[in-house]
Amino acid sequence: MFGFTIIETAIALLLVIVTITIFGVALSSLPLTKTARNQNIAYHIAAKKIEEFRNTQFASLPSSSPFADPGLANLNNASANFTLEDYGGSSQIKIATVRVQWQEESRTRDVVLETLISDRGLNRP
Repeated sequence: MFGFTIIETAIALLLVIVTITIFGVALSSLPLTKTARNQNIAYHIAAKKIEEFRNTQFASLPSSSPFADPGLANLNNASANFTLEDYGGSSQIKIATVRVQWQEESRTRDVVLETLISDRGLNRP
């Protein structure tokens, strides 16, 4: 009366295997999600700093320095710095390099953004 056929048992076993597989895939993707989240935070910190340089008068641009950002608190053991140097020997163009570093699972990760900044501003001849 309450017996299971071999087909019902096979279907139940298949459902259990599929559920365990989906759960395992979800668990293995968590580190990838964390890495992507941290890279996104670091990218936004660096992009915000570059945008700050673009909105600064060319003659007032600093040369290089570490900098603070509230977003660094979301990264483990994070630091950020930038350098601005003359590009190609020209004093009218600078290359800005922004680096954000953090620790993730005992490895140092970083995001580096570079851009050129002209004394004439963006898109001006």
